[in-house]
Amino acid sequence: MDFQDYASTFADCTLALALLGLLVYLSRIAPGLRGVAGWGWGHFGYTVGAALRGIASADLQLGPAPQSVELLVLAGAVLACCCLATLAWSAATFVRQRALAPRHRLALCAVAAAAVSATLAAHLSRNWVLPQAVQTATEMVMLSWIAWELRRLQRHPWRVPARTMQAAALALTLLYALEWLANSRQLPEQFLVNSFWLHLDVSLWFLLNFCMLMLGSFRAIESYQRTANVDPLTGLLNRRGLQAALGAHADGRPRVRGEPDGLAMLAFDLDHFKRINDSLGHEAGDRVLRGVARCLGGCVRSDDLVARLGGEEFLVVCAEIELAAALQLAERVRSQVAALQFAGLPPQLQVTVSVGVARGVRGEWNAVLRSADAALYQAKKQGRNRVEAAADPEPALRKP
Repeated sequence: MDFQDYASTFADCTLALALLGLLVYLSRIAPGLRGVAGWGWGHFGYTVGAALRGIASADLQLGPAPQSVELLVLAGAVLACCCLATLAWSAATFVRQRALAPRHRLALCAVAAAAVSATLAAHLSRNWVLPQAVQTATEMVMLSWIAWELRRLQRHPWRVPARTMQAAALALTLLYALEWLANSRQLPEQFLVNSFWLHLDVSLWFLLNFCMLMLGSFRAIESYQRTANVDPLTGLLNRRGLQAALGAHADGRPRVRGEPDGLAMLAFDLDHFKRINDSLGHEAGDRVLRGVARCLGGCVRSDDLVARLGGEEFLVVCAEIELAAALQLAERVRSQVAALQFAGLPPQLQVTVSVGVARGVRGEWNAVLRSADAALYQAKKQGRNRVEAAADPEPALRKP
């Protein structure tokens, strides 16, 4: 290798280190974001391992070399193969945002173990061509895995960078397949040994990492938006989150033939909640609010919205539901809240809720909410711990 090759290798490692810093920083500011830091470490380790193997292999081709150079070839190839598995692992974790299934972890570990075993065998047999072939094969398998996992990202704005990343991964797979053919003498040896292919390799990896940085940024922004829309005490939507979700939930939800039109709103208010705060303190009140929130979440359907509007007020939004079913849901919640037991809460401070129910068309949720609030006021007025439907519970559904 000449000075230009060493300078290019140093530049690649420096760029990988800078990318690592950016991805680690991104994972720090979005703590729940999975896979981003792992991708940075995997790419940095892969770049360093490939550089070590390339430099040491070039020295071996010049003639007999000390054992330390042979060990560098071994260490570089092993590091590159293991870090390629880390890249694939991190990409799959990032796409899914959860831990990989045991079968997927086992498959990745098996590929990495096979690559390491083949590299060790090459070192023992003093075959200095085989480590390059093993690394190339590992690159092809792991990049194909990454491209396959990225197919899961279908939503805007992830789709465009994910498809670009898939194209880059598949292009690199094709490039390494051609390299495999060149190394096995099925293509002329000089086929890939020119500046065009080397620059293409670096450019595709740059594109791959740039897209990962974009996707990580999108995920981080989504995490911040989710945090801004969630009540920190109960984990339910807050008023801002409810308003943001209502458009998609009520207006944009696809209609299913045979389902009733419109949506229902159930307004809940804890009865005499101020007495609990005044008698036992806000810590006890917070326990009650969390308990009621869990009860609400356990009673509603998976696609219903549950929000805490502030203080002791809660709201449930149910799309595509009849009024009778909404009233049954409200009564079920009321009875289950009344049966809740809280440590340290005396019987005279039993937790109950009053509920107001209204139903209307999906696009006029403000009017439905006002009707539900009016029904809640009537439930309070008539003795609390009861469910009341709005006086005209479906005004927006009636024809003029």
